Amino acid sequence: MKGHYNEPEEEDTPFINLRLGDANMVYENLEWILDNPGEGGRERASEALKEITEKNRALEAENQLLKFKVSVMQDMLAGTKLDMLKLQAQKT
Repeated sequence: MKGHYNEPEEEDTPFINLRLGDANMVYENLEWILDNPGEGGRERASEALKEITEKNRALEAENQLLKFKVSVMQDMLAGTKLDMLKLQAQKT
């Protein structure tokens, strides 16, 4: 599948037209809209895109939290390793 970029027809109203397979999307007013006027697809696609964007934001937030938790666990593991090495050094 190839994406296509169309140059703006007028300098005042730039747009990006992207074709992916059978889907044609247009970037207007800072959002991607499915350009399928025959089925009323613009509105449904815009709502679906908003829903996907919200899910993406939630997943990104969850990912950040998980990265933080992994970092904390690594710090705890490093501290435990140091404690273990100190105990081993005291035994010898």
